[in-house]
Amino acid sequence: MKKIMNISSLSVIASAIALSLIFTGCGDTDPENEGNHKPDVNIVQNNKTINVGTKVDLTSTAFDIDGDTLTYEWKFVSKPAGSSATLTTTTTKKASFTADKAGEYIIQFVAKDVVDAVGKDTVTITAIEAGTISNTCINYTKISGTYSTDKTLDGCFKVVSNITVSNNALLTIKPGSTLMFTKGTDLEVATQGALKAVGTATAPILFTAEQKTVGYWEGINFYYSNNVKNELAHIVVEYGGNGSGWHGSIHADSSESSPTRLKIRDSVIRHSFSHGFHFDEYTILDEFKRVTSTKNKLTAGSLSANALSAIDTASNFTGNLGGDYVTLNGGYVTTDSTWNKLSVPVLVKNDIDISYNSDTFLTINPGAQFVFEAGIDLEIGKKGALKAVGTAKEPIIFTAKQETKGYWEGINFYYSNNVKNELEYINVNYAGNGSGWNGAVHIDSSESSPSRVSIKNSTFSNSYKYGIWLDRYSITNSDIASSNTFSNNTSGSIGTN
Repeated sequence: MKKIMNISSLSVIASAIALSLIFTGCGDTDPENEGNHKPDVNIVQNNKTINVGTKVDLTSTAFDIDGDTLTYEWKFVSKPAGSSATLTTTTTKKASFTADKAGEYIIQFVAKDVVDAVGKDTVTITAIEAGTISNTCINYTKISGTYSTDKTLDGCFKVVSNITVSNNALLTIKPGSTLMFTKGTDLEVATQGALKAVGTATAPILFTAEQKTVGYWEGINFYYSNNVKNELAHIVVEYGGNGSGWHGSIHADSSESSPTRLKIRDSVIRHSFSHGFHFDEYTILDEFKRVTSTKNKLTAGSLSANALSAIDTASNFTGNLGGDYVTLNGGYVTTDSTWNKLSVPVLVKNDIDISYNSDTFLTINPGAQFVFEAGIDLEIGKKGALKAVGTAKEPIIFTAKQETKGYWEGINFYYSNNVKNELEYINVNYAGNGSGWNGAVHIDSSESSPSRVSIKNSTFSNSYKYGIWLDRYSITNSDIASSNTFSNNTSGSIGTN
């Protein structure tokens, strides 16, 4: 019995030692602070090859087995010669920067505990010039005509007359392929067709012209193609955009009953005869991310109000001959949407209406900029609501294409009795002129249908009439006069009846 007890005791002791070894082995120990462990850190970064001009969002994880409070630091270990890139935030688990030069950016994340035990991780982000791609094709296979059954293209092809994808066929183009178009030709994805052109970062797909002349070919046209298989990724489209009815090298025709549906990401559009891309009203953008549209004859692209919410903050739209804008062709915002701050201002060519026989809530994020053409307005209808809340550092700008008092109409709350209506840290300039308009922000109300809106910390200047006009039944914050700034408005700061 005594012998059995001894064996049992030894077994318990051995188990305790094993458990001790397991727990003391979790995490690297800090040699300067016995018993303390270094934080375990990791940078989570999927996309490590990006185009110059792209905003890079960095995310990390940090864990301390001792339960210590951690402090964080991001820093550049190295970056390309001549780069002035800076990290926007350096003391949280997230940071971002914009790659301004081609080359490698090496970034380090450091987590430190209360006794200065340090965990580190680094990541290398490689930035390349947008659309960097070499056409290595020597021999081409000539193609043309209609694909009415599924077709795959892999290699080098010369398009000698128009290609049409129809009859529920799917045209798949493999990574690294090149399609070279002869003069005036196009690729049309018809109502019943679909196009999947998905390259990779190292093997993009090239759609180019036989001659490197702006507008030499027409482009890629999605003709009322409501197909979830439509997908473009890691492609370069160049020297298109020229043809009757064409408004972009990638052009989508849509209607309310037959919209085009499309995904596009990590791609470059350049040297278009018109806009880089054009999406008719009712086009459904399931994805639009990290797209560079540059060196086009007009602007980066044109689209309608509903599609604008799909455009991400990382896309780059600078360097276009018609001005650094995305062109907004107005239209109705018919679903709850958020408009981001883009790399360029949004040029508004036609009226925008929030609410079209439906309850619709539009949010505009800090830093967004809108430039209005003559006589254009933004209207929030009875069933609509607008939340445009910027910050002191990143106000939301609503201004005119031409710096003339009353060049555009302004923002109109049209009997919109919605508690979500909120304007804060916005600047409204050169508005207030139109039939029935009395202010840069004009609030229509009645006793039975008052508009409700909070307006704070905002600036109203150079209005053709008042900075703000309130119909007598309007419901606003009591400090609307004192909490906003007014300057050079012809009729004064705030008017009412």
